[in-house]
This record gives sequence, structure tokens and C-alpha cells, in this order.
Amino acid sequence: MKNTIDIKITPEDIKGLNFTNTGRVIDELSYSAGEWTEDDLFMNNLEYEADNIEPYNFNFEDDLLQNTKTMPAFKKLLATLKIDIEENTTKVNDQSNLQAGAYYAINYPEAFNNLLKEYTAKVKEQLYNYDIILSAQYQKEIEENRESYQREEYNEWLYGDHRNYRGVIALISKYYTEDSEAGSYNEKEDIFTFTIDKETAKEELEAYQDGNFTIAKYKIYLLEQIKNKINNRYEKDQAEKRKRKEEREKTEAYKKQRKAEEEAERLAKLKTLIK
Repeated sequence: MKNTIDIKITPEDIKGLNFTNTGRVIDELSYSAGEWTEDDLFMNNLEYEADNIEPYNFNFEDDLLQNTKTMPAFKKLLATLKIDIEENTTKVNDQSNLQAGAYYAINYPEAFNNLLKEYTAKVKEQLYNYDIILSAQYQKEIEENRESYQREEYNEWLYGDHRNYRGVIALISKYYTEDSEAGSYNEKEDIFTFTIDKETAKEELEAYQDGNFTIAKYKIYLLEQIKNKINNRYEKDQAEKRKRKEEREKTEAYKKQRKAEEEAERLAKLKTLIK
């Protein structure tokens, strides 16, 4: 059995870095290793989210009837959907023992079907527009599906998936130790543990500084490497941002120049159109 040492990277160890939005150990290590952060994970998968959180087999008719039990609720829904209130509410017998929506559905099926189409389309907008909550039940199912989807994505980010993506735990381990199985992560406590061959660690440290080897000294060395990697990536990212900004400004300046030239050409052409 190999003689190994465990180096635990805790939130206290990286306190003050906060190069990522979460500031968590796993995020900072992932950033330092050039991998996706948690923010990258959700932003890069955002366009796929709606397809994965849409409530399955949702009964829009039952939901519509649930939200139009009374005349005030029926009127409120018509107003929200911008459907003529007076024309439609006069069709509903408020003295009937039936709920308003049910009465409307039974006695005016065509008008009810049109209302259902409008309602369904508007409720589905809740997938993309957080300001619209027309159906509380639909929203509840969206949130449950979103939580499940994001949890699944997060687990795949950490541990890998069936597409042979190894996950950031393995990628971080490989980056710092050349062994993808040398790392483990305690998600609850946000502690990343590197399990490293002691002789390898000793050789690394001796190449870096003189003196006797201790686990504490090696941890300081490793933390310095992590912080250097984070700073290097940050500087690289900032340089890329500046480059993209300069390219955008050049493009905008070129478009502005071309527009001015085209206008000058147009005016010059007009001046040639003599009688």
C-alpha cells in the first residue's frame, strides 16, 4: 500500500479569494483548473432548461376550472388575458349552482375552448417569464422540475455522466496530482481532499523550497499553487474580455464609418440626377 497523505482544502483556506460567484471551495478549485464553475454550468445549460422543466401531461382545463370557480375570479382571468369581460360574463348565470368556469364550459363550449387556448398559451409563458404566475399549480410543478433538473446537472458536474465526462472532482484531481482518483469532495462541508503519495509530495516540495518535509508545509505550497492558478486564469479572462471589447468597438466604428460613407455616396449620386 502506498504511503499517502491527505491535504484538505477548506473554506477557511480560500477565504478572501471569491473569484467565483459562490466562493465555494469546489468552485474556486474548478476555476483554478480551467474548468466550468457552478455559474458556468447553469448559464451554459440555461437554453435547455425550459425543455427539461416543463410540467409533463399538465391538465390545463382542470387548472382553468380551478381558477374560475367564482365570478370575480372569472372576470379577473378575462382581464389578464385581455378578453372582453362584459361580452363573456353576461353569458354566465351567476345564480347557477355551477361554478362560473364550469357553467361557461357547458353552455358555451366553443367560447370556452377559445378561452382554454388563450389560457394554455399564457400559462406556458411561465416557463420563460418569471413575472407571469397565472397558474400557481403550474408554477409549483415548474419549480419542482427545475430543482430536480439543476440537482441532476450539478451531480453530473461534480461526479461525471454517461457521456464519459469525468466531473470536476476528477478533473481537479488530475490537474493538481496527475491522478484523477486522488481527490474527494465533501459537498455538505465544502471540503476538497487531495490524497497524495507522500514521496511525490516530498519531491515536489523539495524542488520548491529547502527544509524538512511536513504536511503543513506541503499544504501551504499547494495553496500557493492554487491561488497562483486562480490569479493566472483571472488575468487571462480579463485579457480576453478586453480583447472582445476592443473587437466590438472596432466593429461598431467600422459600421459607423461605412454608414457615413454610404450616406455620402447616396448624396453624391442624388446630386448627379440633374434635369
